Amino acid sequence: MSTTPTKTKDTSVSAMDVEIDEKALTPTRENVYPVENDPYAFLDEEREFLPGDPLYIDPKEEAALVRKMDLYLAPIIMIVYTIAALDRGNIGNAAAAGMSTAIGLKGNELSVCVSIYYVTYVLCEIPVSLAIRRFQPRITVPTIMLVWAAIMIGSGFMKNYAGLIVTRLLIGLMEAGLFPFLTVYLSGFYKRRELSRRTACLFLSLMFSGAVGGLLASAFLQMDGVGGKPGWQWLYIMEAVISVAIAIPVYFLLPNEAKTAWFLTPRQREVFAIRELQRAQYMGGKVLTRPEFNRTFKDPKVYMSGWIQFTCDICLYGFSSFLPVIISGLGEGYTGVRAQLLTVPVYAAAAVAYIITAYFMDRCETRLHFMIPAMLLNMVGYAVLLGVAEDKNNVKYAMTFLVAIGLYIADGGNMTLLNINHAPQMKRSVAVAFQQSMGNSGGIVAGQIYRTQDKPQYMLGHGVSLGSMSCSLLGACVLFWWIRRTNMKRDRLTEEERRAWIDAGAIGDAHPDFRLKF
Repeated sequence: MSTTPTKTKDTSVSAMDVEIDEKALTPTRENVYPVENDPYAFLDEEREFLPGDPLYIDPKEEAALVRKMDLYLAPIIMIVYTIAALDRGNIGNAAAAGMSTAIGLKGNELSVCVSIYYVTYVLCEIPVSLAIRRFQPRITVPTIMLVWAAIMIGSGFMKNYAGLIVTRLLIGLMEAGLFPFLTVYLSGFYKRRELSRRTACLFLSLMFSGAVGGLLASAFLQMDGVGGKPGWQWLYIMEAVISVAIAIPVYFLLPNEAKTAWFLTPRQREVFAIRELQRAQYMGGKVLTRPEFNRTFKDPKVYMSGWIQFTCDICLYGFSSFLPVIISGLGEGYTGVRAQLLTVPVYAAAAVAYIITAYFMDRCETRLHFMIPAMLLNMVGYAVLLGVAEDKNNVKYAMTFLVAIGLYIADGGNMTLLNINHAPQMKRSVAVAFQQSMGNSGGIVAGQIYRTQDKPQYMLGHGVSLGSMSCSLLGACVLFWWIRRTNMKRDRLTEEERRAWIDAGAIGDAHPDFRLKF
């Protein structure tokens, strides 16, 4: 990488003055940090780059680049994951619209069908995540969408319990690697301190799908009787049509990586290349090595994060899958199409709260300080749902807002925390997939706790959810302590101890210069 002097009196080197050599796009210790300064140095993006540094970027130019990536990437990611969440969660809307009776579901068979999705989802998450990384994102994502659209069309023609089981298993298989893939994909574009708001896109999609799902369900159910098909069948078929309609433009619009992104100018690609060099150690190579793979499964913070995700996801999947059913059980004024529509304000409130919180998570560079109060808020909601009188339906509905707001902030914050505290990127890919496998196991539990026989109070479902969030709170407190202890230990290292760590092979998030984020 070479530099060109400016023609002004200011001798500082800005991003506009840096010519990017293609060879420099493959970071090495020699081209990311002057060896004579410190051969043991860990070049982390958190280091402050001042004017005169070859890797300095004008803040205004960098901000413009980030805004442009937000403008083009966020809508694509949100739409894709919204469609995925719609297809996963529409079983609740279909059940409330008469599917259970139409295909002859009995007892807890609906709960089994909700849970069975997570069997293939969990078992296939790591292998599918590693497999699809071999293909270009613009090929991978549309292909997944087209296949699950075909499965959804099949759902619109199922006749019995067995058909629902098969389609749920297949949907779980196709969506298994999508969330880890999109999470790591975003980390390839954004720095650690920028990720909360961008990962928020995925969780906003979950909330948006809940709101849109209710609206779409109420619209598609009006097609009841068209072509001799009931409304719940049209719900499946029309959502499949939407998936196909979205998959086609995604193929043309989703960039594989920033340096080939169609929406960036040549200058912006150069600036992005400098950002890549700033965080070369954090990103690492593009090939998964055996030591990095093994180190993931020996890392305590993966298991702590997985525990939080598992206990949060019991609440998340129970809430998102059964919210229309829970609302319809509140009595007169809360049934039918109105039950679908009443889910919209709940998700809208959660989305607004999460956007605001994600902004401050990035600004304050901490997640746990927001996650812990959010968990407490969620627990208050569940506690009131359990304790309030049976006829206080307005109070119960109000508590669904507290549950949703606390739940999505806690769940989303934990996912971002995992992403920014693992390096390099290939270790991060395995960590995200492994953590999601642990977390999504909660979906198996969630499908069993909101039983038909417990309607309308759903004491078992709310009670298990309250206990799960309590366990999640405990896990968050333990993780807070562990991060603080780890950082303090690294702060106290002598220079000899620090170099001994590095000579022993400490890399990525195990490097003594790497500081974990709260």
